[in-house]
Formats: sequence, C-alpha cells, structure tokens
Amino acid sequence: MLRRHLSRALVGAVAVFPAPIVAGDLPDPSGIFDGHQHVVAATANGWAPAMRIYTSPDLRTWSLRGAVFNRTPAWTKVNIWAPELFKLQSGRWAAFYSARSRRKGDRWFCIGVAFANSATGPYRDLGKPIRCGKYGSIDPYPTRDGNGKLYLLFKDDGNQFKRPTHIFAQALSEDGKQVSGPSQELIRDNSPWEGKVVEGPSIVRSGQYFHMLYSGGLFGGTKGCNYAMGVARAKSLLGPWEKYPGNPIVKSGNGWQCPGHGTVYPGPGGQLITIYHAYPAGAGKIAGRQLLTEPASISADNWLKVGDDALPPPRSPGAASLAFSDNFKGKLNPNWEWPFMRVPGRKTGNGLVLRGSKQGKTRLDAGVIARRTTTERYTATARVDRGSLRGKAQGGLAAYRNEFEAIGVSTSKTQLTVWQRRFGKYRVLGRAKAPTSKLVALRMVARGDNFVFQASGDGKTFKNVGRSRYHGPIDESARMALTAGGQRYGVARFTSAAVADN
Repeated sequence: MLRRHLSRALVGAVAVFPAPIVAGDLPDPSGIFDGHQHVVAATANGWAPAMRIYTSPDLRTWSLRGAVFNRTPAWTKVNIWAPELFKLQSGRWAAFYSARSRRKGDRWFCIGVAFANSATGPYRDLGKPIRCGKYGSIDPYPTRDGNGKLYLLFKDDGNQFKRPTHIFAQALSEDGKQVSGPSQELIRDNSPWEGKVVEGPSIVRSGQYFHMLYSGGLFGGTKGCNYAMGVARAKSLLGPWEKYPGNPIVKSGNGWQCPGHGTVYPGPGGQLITIYHAYPAGAGKIAGRQLLTEPASISADNWLKVGDDALPPPRSPGAASLAFSDNFKGKLNPNWEWPFMRVPGRKTGNGLVLRGSKQGKTRLDAGVIARRTTTERYTATARVDRGSLRGKAQGGLAAYRNEFEAIGVSTSKTQLTVWQRRFGKYRVLGRAKAPTSKLVALRMVARGDNFVFQASGDGKTFKNVGRSRYHGPIDESARMALTAGGQRYGVARFTSAAVADN
C-alpha cells in the first residue's frame, strides 16, 4: 500500500513523491499554487540571490526560476528569512519576508514586502520595513478573515530575548504596504512540546473553522533539535484559538529530524498540500533543511491533518542531485550563490575569475562563491591557475556556512594552507608546499563534519595536505565554496569545479 498519496483531483492518479522533493538547504518554505504550477520560495539566510524560487507542475519535477531578490534591499542586513508569497486583489503578487534592519533603533528582525506581476517575479522591494517590534517581528503570513478583511500574522521573536513568544495578527492594507491598528494575540507558547517557541503560522479555512499549522521547539544548532509541527483552530480568525490536544502532529522519524515551518495551501481540485522542511537524520545537519511535501486534510472531527500519521514521508530517491561539473565557459550557472554582505567580483567565459575584497589582507575567504550540496558525503574538486595568483593571493576550496564558520584549503604560488574559522576566529590547521604545475588541483572529501584536504599537480595523483582528516567547525547548512583572498582584492582564476555525491 502506498504510504503517501494525493487525490486523483490533484495529479490524475495515485502518486508517491520523492523525499526530499528538492534537495539541498532550503529552509522555511512558502508554497502556493498560482493557477497552473506550484511555486515555492525559501529562506536565504545570508546568501544571494536571496530567497530562491522553484516551480513544479506536479510536485515531482522542479525548476529553479530565480529568486525574490538578486540584490538585497538597502534597508536589510545579515539575514533574510521566511518568505511568504501572496496574490493581492489587484492581481499583483507580494512576497513578505523577515530581515535584520540597518535602521537605528531596530534591535532585531523586521518584516518587509516586495511586489511583482507574477509569483516567480521579478520582485521590487517597497524600500522599507512595514513592521518592526521591540522583540522582533518574523514569519509573516497574510490571510483574510471571514469578512474578507486582510491581516498579517507574525511571530514576536521573544525566545531570542528569553521571553514568551506569541503569534499575532494585525490589519494589513489591501495593497500590502502597511499594517494598522493594534496587534492581537492568537496563540502563545504554553505547551511543553513547544519549548517556549511558536512560529511559522499558515492558515487554511474549511467549513466553520480557520485552521492554523504552526511550529514549535528548537530547530537546530549545536544543542540538537526537537522541532515539530502542531495545529490549532478557531471559528474566527482573531480567535479564540484552541490547540489540538494531540500535538505535535508531525515530528522526527522515517530518516528525518526536526520537521517544521510548514505551509498549507489548496492545490488543483482543492486538495490541500503541505510543504515543510526537515534535516536528513543520521549524520548531523550539514546538508541543511530540505523540502518535503505531503497531502493535508480535515479530519472527521474538524482538525487539520498532515499525511496519514505523525511522521514525515520516508526518505526516498527522486529529487534532482546537486552534483555538478562546471568549466565556467559561459554565463555563471544560476545555482552559484555568494554572501550578500560581501559580494565578490566574478567573471566567467575563460574560467572563473574570482576577486576578494580589501579584507583579503587578513582573510583567505575575502571572496566566496558557493553551491548547495545534496548530502553530507561528497567529494569536491577545483583547479586553480597558479599564473593568476599574484603576490600573496590565494585561491581555494572550502565547506562554508558563513563568515564565522568555515573550513578549507587554499593555494598560493608556493604554499598550500588548510584553515578554518570557528566563531569568527581564524586558525591555520596545516601547511604544505604547493605543486609547481600550471594548474593546482584541490580536493575536499566531506564525511559529515570530517574533511580530508588534498592537492595534485596533474589532477590524478593527490596527496594529503597536513593531517589525513580534519574535524570541521560547521554543525549545519554548509555549502561547497570557492574562495579568493590572501591580499587586498586578491584574484584567483578557477578553470573548473565539481562535486560528486558519494
């Protein structure tokens, strides 16, 4: 018997979907059906293009369609979280999101909004946040009450300040550009499984009830995670709300851990669809939170139900691999990303010419360009043109979470260096003499948070750089990265890069 299926109204036949449906680190997904395709956007964290957008006609085959932002809005800094796509009555589309604000006095995250003529963009930002709060405002979700009035649901991020957390609703203008009036509490963190966190609301209306899917618990980090999803219901959007006594309704299992931040929406024929994220279990969280889908329904006793039990669908093949080989002959492949606070110089056509910033005097990763990985077990290679390395410039290969957590190997004209950043502190782990060949091939073998770094002059015979194995500082969501640095505006030319899953 097939464990996961959607109705014939959705796909024309009983179907089982790969798990994940899209591989790689794509947390906090927003899902919607725009009339002819499913559209998903996901958290950017500190990477650009920000908030990637994928589409699918059938929840099986997915295409990268771009991002909400190619350049992040001027008012934002550090991270961009939790996009939510919504069609306004005007026919335009809005993408609501959370971001750190540069404005003086804004302590934490605020909510912004951008607009487009289609769900896939391109989006243009309003240019300022529409809501901030003393304890942050995150996880926006627009929805209508029983009279059609538009509201914005959001979480105050109290757990970041050792305070209670709540999900609120506040009136939202029809153009999506401003909130008004008082905010009203819908639910708060008052159940043991929630672990002082309620967040990521999503609303669907059925019969006499509004149904809320929400998340609680710890989602990741060095302390582990117990993230899960629960439901609540109310006869009015503004409450009172009651939580399901059997919460959480989706929790870790079947090869996944910490499922959450789900979105529920009607698909073709009205069948309810849920898309959410979870970490692959068994080898830590370095591959990041990946996308899962399940059918949702309303039970006979009027509660929102996801799937047919309290576990995610079993891990199964089918999502397109993120393994690749790139010789940088044409335009830069759209799967490459970079830290949006430190945009590197980059030029392709005759290899990739990567330029770091003025921080290169103190950083080997002053310029970074990266790709998401499918698994925590992979082999990455890159070839660096030694002739492009002038002075103290270095080109390298790394596992990279952000500017505070990374581990990699770099080559100058004469020396190989294994390095890491942990909590922002730089440390050299090993050194060796660089090959004297025209091209230096670098190789990184990843096994969870353990890494082997090697180098070769002919691309065939590789030797370890320093120790046979290094323990990395990264505990989640690492990307394979190419780096440039070693001196101010250091330049490195890469003739190829590749990742193979193993």
